[in-house]
Amino acid sequence: MFESCTSLKKAPVLPATALISASYRTMFSNCSKLQYIECLAEDLGTSQSSLPTLSWSGSVSPTGVFVTADNAPAWTTGSNGIPTGWNVYTKSEYEVVRHYELASSVSHTYVRDVAYDLRLWVDSFTTVNT
Repeated sequence: MFESCTSLKKAPVLPATALISASYRTMFSNCSKLQYIECLAEDLGTSQSSLPTLSWSGSVSPTGVFVTADNAPAWTTGSNGIPTGWNVYTKSEYEVVRHYELASSVSHTYVRDVAYDLRLWVDSFTTVNT
């Protein structure tokens, strides 16, 4: 589906709870900028000959985030599973991580600058009305 899409950085959420034969085969192969996959499958299929994720993540970014379902079985790593070098989280864990990242992304410099601007505005208002 997205194979060789070199501009793809974040895959759409893959909501299927059960993977069937070859369902995601080569899906993200050669997506060299891909850094995020969220696959919510709880049944990854059992047959090696019809592996649903065969070669699905070969040649993606060397670092990224892979999010699994909370009840997902263990995934393999490499081009047939979770890309090697990526951070792995369950859906619940990732929600906590994202919340923390968003909360900590507001820099102290930005907050200080806003406070300073607000103080100048209040001072100018007070000066005008006295």
